[in-house]
Amino acid sequence: MESFAKYLLTSEKLKNRVFISNPPSAAILIWTNKDILPKITGVSIVEMEYTNYNSGVKIELVTDIFKKKLGTITPFKHIIYNKELAYFYINGERIGISDAANIISNDFNIKLGASPAKVPNDIKQIIDPFHIWSRNAFDGFSVMKTDIDILSLNDELSEIKSLVEIKRSKKIPVGKWRPFVNPNSRYNDCNNYYLMMELSDLLNANFFTIHHDIMDDNTLFNGPEQVDLFTYCPSPNKVKNQALLDDFASEKNRRIVEVQSFL
Repeated sequence: MESFAKYLLTSEKLKNRVFISNPPSAAILIWTNKDILPKITGVSIVEMEYTNYNSGVKIELVTDIFKKKLGTITPFKHIIYNKELAYFYINGERIGISDAANIISNDFNIKLGASPAKVPNDIKQIIDPFHIWSRNAFDGFSVMKTDIDILSLNDELSEIKSLVEIKRSKKIPVGKWRPFVNPNSRYNDCNNYYLMMELSDLLNANFFTIHHDIMDDNTLFNGPEQVDLFTYCPSPNKVKNQALLDDFASEKNRRIVEVQSFL
Protein backbone atom coordinates (compact mmCIF):
# COMPACT_ATOMS: atom_id res chain seq x y z
CA MET A 1 0.00 0.00 0.00
CA GLU A 2 3.06 2.25 0.31
CA SER A 3 2.84 3.75 -3.19
CA PHE A 4 -0.84 4.53 -2.79
CA ALA A 5 -0.34 6.05 0.66
CA LYS A 6 2.44 8.30 -0.64
CA TYR A 7 0.16 9.56 -3.39
CA LEU A 8 -2.65 10.39 -0.95
CA LEU A 9 -0.34 12.12 1.53
CA THR A 10 1.22 14.32 -1.15
CA SER A 11 -2.01 15.18 -2.97
CA GLU A 12 -3.11 18.75 -2.29
CA LYS A 13 -6.70 17.65 -2.79
CA LEU A 14 -6.62 14.68 -0.42
CA LYS A 15 -3.80 14.91 2.13
CA ASN A 16 -5.80 16.95 4.66
CA ARG A 17 -8.78 14.60 4.81
CA VAL A 18 -7.39 11.05 4.67
CA PHE A 19 -6.13 8.79 7.42
CA ILE A 20 -3.68 6.00 6.56
CA SER A 21 -3.35 2.91 8.75
CA ASN A 22 0.30 1.94 9.09
CA PRO A 23 1.17 -0.36 12.01
CA PRO A 24 3.03 -0.06 14.31
CA SER A 25 1.90 3.55 13.91
CA ALA A 26 -1.83 4.08 14.26
CA ALA A 27 -4.01 1.39 12.66
CA ILE A 28 -7.77 0.79 12.72
CA LEU A 29 -8.85 -2.72 13.70
CA ILE A 30 -12.31 -4.30 13.61
CA TRP A 31 -12.91 -7.14 16.08
CA THR A 32 -15.47 -9.92 16.43
CA ASN A 33 -15.87 -13.58 17.28
CA LYS A 34 -17.02 -16.21 14.85
CA ASP A 35 -20.21 -16.94 16.78
CA ILE A 36 -21.78 -13.60 15.86
CA LEU A 37 -20.13 -12.87 12.51
CA PRO A 38 -20.87 -10.60 10.61
CA LYS A 39 -21.69 -8.47 13.62
CA ILE A 40 -18.82 -6.45 15.09
CA THR A 41 -17.95 -6.65 18.79
CA GLY A 42 -15.42 -3.81 18.89
CA VAL A 43 -13.38 -1.23 16.99
CA SER A 44 -9.96 0.01 18.02
CA ILE A 45 -7.25 2.38 16.97
CA VAL A 46 -3.95 0.80 17.97
CA GLU A 47 -0.57 2.51 17.93
CA MET A 48 2.87 1.99 19.36
CA GLU A 49 4.08 4.72 21.66
CA TYR A 50 6.37 7.40 20.16
CA THR A 51 5.94 6.45 16.50
CA ASN A 52 5.96 9.46 14.19
CA TYR A 53 4.64 8.20 10.85
CA ASN A 54 2.57 10.76 8.95
CA SER A 55 -0.91 9.20 8.94
CA GLY A 56 -2.64 12.26 7.48
CA VAL A 57 -5.56 13.44 9.61
CA LYS A 58 -4.61 13.63 13.29
CA ILE A 59 -5.37 10.51 15.28
CA GLU A 60 -7.20 12.52 17.96
CA LEU A 61 -9.72 13.73 15.38
CA VAL A 62 -10.34 10.23 14.04
CA THR A 63 -10.73 8.90 17.59
CA ASP A 64 -13.34 11.55 18.42
CA ILE A 65 -15.34 10.75 15.29
CA PHE A 66 -15.38 7.02 16.10
CA LYS A 67 -16.48 7.68 19.69
CA LYS A 68 -19.31 9.95 18.62
CA LYS A 69 -20.47 7.76 15.74
CA LEU A 70 -20.32 4.39 17.49
CA GLY A 71 -21.57 5.73 20.82
CA THR A 72 -22.95 2.92 22.92
CA ILE A 73 -23.69 0.71 19.90
CA THR A 74 -20.21 -0.78 19.52
CA PRO A 75 -17.32 -0.56 22.01
CA PHE A 76 -14.38 1.58 20.88
CA LYS A 77 -10.85 1.59 22.31
CA HIS A 78 -7.85 3.79 21.62
CA ILE A 79 -4.93 1.53 22.50
CA ILE A 80 -1.36 2.81 22.86
CA TYR A 81 1.32 0.31 23.80
CA ASN A 82 4.95 0.43 24.81
CA LYS A 83 7.31 -1.24 22.29
CA GLU A 84 8.35 -3.85 24.87
CA LEU A 85 4.66 -4.30 25.88
CA ALA A 86 5.62 -3.30 29.42
CA TYR A 87 2.46 -1.22 29.64
CA PHE A 88 -0.59 -0.12 27.66
CA TYR A 89 -2.81 2.94 27.64
CA ILE A 90 -6.44 2.07 26.88
CA ASN A 91 -8.63 5.14 26.49
CA GLY A 92 -6.03 7.04 28.49
CA GLU A 93 -5.68 4.64 31.41
CA ARG A 94 -2.24 3.09 31.97
CA ILE A 95 -2.39 -0.65 32.67
CA GLY A 96 -0.25 -3.79 32.48
CA ILE A 97 -0.26 -6.46 29.82
CA SER A 98 -2.58 -8.90 31.65
CA ASP A 99 -5.13 -6.18 32.43
CA ALA A 100 -4.98 -4.99 28.82
CA ALA A 101 -5.81 -8.49 27.57
CA ASN A 102 -8.68 -8.79 30.06
CA ILE A 103 -10.19 -5.40 29.17
CA ILE A 104 -10.08 -6.09 25.43
CA SER A 105 -11.50 -9.59 26.00
CA ASN A 106 -14.35 -8.41 28.23
CA ASP A 107 -15.33 -5.25 26.37
CA PHE A 108 -15.02 -6.74 22.88
CA ASN A 109 -16.63 -10.05 23.92
CA ILE A 110 -13.73 -12.13 22.63
CA LYS A 111 -12.13 -15.18 24.23
CA LEU A 112 -8.69 -15.06 25.79
CA GLY A 113 -6.00 -17.30 24.34
CA ALA A 114 -3.42 -19.47 26.05
CA SER A 115 -0.85 -16.72 26.67
CA PRO A 116 -2.49 -13.33 27.32
CA ALA A 117 0.44 -12.09 29.43
CA LYS A 118 3.27 -13.48 27.32
CA VAL A 119 5.61 -11.00 25.67
CA PRO A 120 6.77 -12.30 22.24
CA ASN A 121 10.35 -13.51 21.96
CA ASP A 122 12.92 -11.05 20.56
CA ILE A 123 10.34 -8.29 20.81
CA LYS A 124 12.83 -5.55 19.94
CA GLN A 125 13.23 -7.14 16.52
CA ILE A 126 9.47 -7.23 15.82
CA ILE A 127 8.02 -4.44 13.68
CA ASP A 128 4.42 -4.82 14.92
CA PRO A 129 4.50 -6.21 18.50
CA PHE A 130 0.75 -5.77 19.10
CA HIS A 131 -0.10 -8.01 16.15
CA ILE A 132 2.16 -10.82 17.37
CA TRP A 133 1.04 -10.46 20.98
CA SER A 134 -2.67 -10.41 20.14
CA ARG A 135 -2.41 -13.65 18.15
CA ASN A 136 -1.40 -15.41 21.37
CA ALA A 137 -3.40 -13.29 23.80
CA PHE A 138 -6.75 -14.09 22.18
CA ASP A 139 -8.24 -17.36 21.01
CA GLY A 140 -7.03 -18.10 17.49
CA PHE A 141 -10.05 -20.19 16.55
CA SER A 142 -12.90 -17.90 17.54
CA VAL A 143 -11.44 -14.38 17.51
CA MET A 144 -11.30 -12.44 14.27
CA LYS A 145 -9.89 -9.03 13.47
CA THR A 146 -9.15 -7.11 10.31
CA ASP A 147 -7.80 -3.67 9.54
CA ILE A 148 -9.01 -0.74 7.48
CA ASP A 149 -6.31 0.64 5.17
CA ILE A 150 -7.63 4.16 4.60
CA LEU A 151 -10.33 6.48 5.88
CA SER A 152 -11.57 9.43 3.86
CA LEU A 153 -13.26 12.27 5.75
CA ASN A 154 -15.64 14.95 4.51
CA ASP A 155 -14.38 18.47 3.82
CA GLU A 156 -15.44 19.64 7.28
CA LEU A 157 -13.51 16.76 8.91
CA SER A 158 -16.59 15.94 10.94
CA GLU A 159 -17.65 12.61 9.40
CA ILE A 160 -16.01 9.52 7.91
CA LYS A 161 -17.00 9.57 4.26
CA SER A 162 -15.52 6.25 3.14
CA LEU A 163 -13.57 3.18 4.22
CA VAL A 164 -10.98 1.94 1.74
CA GLU A 165 -9.21 -1.37 1.27
CA ILE A 166 -6.21 -1.42 -1.06
CA LYS A 167 -5.28 -4.50 -3.08
CA ARG A 168 -2.47 -4.83 -5.58
CA SER A 169 -1.52 -7.61 -7.92
CA LYS A 170 1.42 -8.53 -10.12
CA LYS A 171 -0.31 -11.32 -12.04
CA ILE A 172 -3.89 -10.08 -12.48
CA PRO A 173 -4.16 -6.67 -14.19
CA VAL A 174 -6.66 -3.88 -13.67
CA GLY A 175 -9.88 -4.87 -15.42
CA LYS A 176 -9.46 -8.57 -14.59
CA TRP A 177 -8.91 -8.70 -10.82
CA ARG A 178 -11.84 -9.33 -8.50
CA PRO A 179 -12.23 -9.49 -4.71
CA PHE A 180 -11.61 -12.99 -3.35
CA VAL A 181 -15.07 -14.01 -2.13
CA ASN A 182 -15.22 -17.65 -3.23
CA PRO A 183 -15.96 -19.47 0.06
CA ASN A 184 -14.54 -22.69 -1.36
CA SER A 185 -11.16 -21.12 -2.00
CA ARG A 186 -8.49 -21.57 0.64
CA TYR A 187 -7.49 -17.95 0.24
CA ASN A 188 -10.70 -15.97 0.50
CA ASP A 189 -11.51 -12.69 2.22
CA CYS A 190 -15.20 -13.38 2.88
CA ASN A 191 -15.12 -12.77 6.63
CA ASN A 192 -13.04 -9.62 6.27
CA TYR A 193 -15.54 -8.22 3.78
CA TYR A 194 -18.42 -8.99 6.14
CA LEU A 195 -16.69 -7.00 8.89
CA MET A 196 -15.87 -4.05 6.65
CA MET A 197 -19.41 -3.93 5.31
CA GLU A 198 -20.78 -4.02 8.85
CA LEU A 199 -18.55 -1.09 9.87
CA SER A 200 -19.68 0.72 6.73
CA ASP A 201 -23.26 0.35 7.94
CA LEU A 202 -22.43 1.54 11.47
CA LEU A 203 -20.63 4.64 10.21
CA ASN A 204 -22.98 5.28 7.27
CA ALA A 205 -19.87 5.47 5.08
CA ASN A 206 -19.20 3.89 1.71
CA PHE A 207 -16.75 0.99 1.57
CA PHE A 208 -14.41 0.69 -1.41
CA THR A 209 -12.00 -2.01 -2.49
CA ILE A 210 -9.41 -0.51 -4.83
CA HIS A 211 -7.07 -2.70 -6.83
CA HIS A 212 -4.05 -1.49 -8.78
CA ASP A 213 -1.20 -3.13 -10.64
CA ILE A 214 1.79 -3.69 -8.39
CA MET A 215 4.49 -1.07 -8.60
CA ASP A 216 7.76 -0.21 -6.93
CA ASP A 217 7.24 1.33 -3.48
CA ASN A 218 9.57 4.16 -4.50
CA THR A 219 7.35 5.04 -7.46
CA LEU A 220 4.60 7.59 -6.92
CA PHE A 221 1.23 7.65 -8.59
CA ASN A 222 0.69 10.79 -10.63
CA GLY A 223 -3.11 10.66 -10.57
CA PRO A 224 -4.25 9.50 -14.02
CA GLU A 225 -3.34 5.83 -13.43
CA GLN A 226 -6.33 3.50 -13.66
CA VAL A 227 -7.53 1.27 -10.84
CA ASP A 228 -10.40 -1.16 -10.23
CA LEU A 229 -13.06 0.20 -7.89
CA PHE A 230 -15.63 -2.04 -6.16
CA THR A 231 -18.24 -0.23 -4.06
CA TYR A 232 -20.47 -1.15 -1.14
CA CYS A 233 -22.97 1.50 -0.05
CA PRO A 234 -24.17 1.29 3.55
CA SER A 235 -27.22 -0.97 3.68
CA PRO A 236 -28.01 -1.96 7.29
CA ASN A 237 -31.11 -3.88 6.25
CA LYS A 238 -29.29 -6.10 3.78
CA VAL A 239 -28.44 -9.59 4.99
CA LYS A 240 -24.68 -10.17 4.99
CA ASN A 241 -24.49 -13.41 3.04
CA GLN A 242 -22.69 -14.99 0.11
CA ALA A 243 -25.11 -13.47 -2.41
CA LEU A 244 -24.15 -9.99 -1.18
CA LEU A 245 -20.45 -10.79 -1.50
CA ASP A 246 -20.93 -12.20 -4.99
CA ASP A 247 -22.77 -9.04 -6.01
CA PHE A 248 -19.99 -6.88 -4.54
CA ALA A 249 -17.30 -8.75 -6.49
CA SER A 250 -19.32 -8.95 -9.72
CA GLU A 251 -18.37 -7.41 -13.04
CA LYS A 252 -21.37 -5.08 -12.88
CA ASN A 253 -19.97 -3.58 -9.67
CA ARG A 254 -16.56 -2.90 -11.20
CA ARG A 255 -15.63 0.62 -12.22
CA ILE A 256 -12.28 1.45 -13.75
CA VAL A 257 -11.37 4.95 -12.64
CA GLU A 258 -8.38 7.25 -12.37
CA VAL A 259 -6.64 7.28 -8.99
CA GLN A 260 -7.24 11.03 -8.64
CA SER A 261 -11.01 10.76 -9.05
CA PHE A 262 -12.22 8.11 -6.62
CA LEU A 263 -12.08 10.10 -3.34
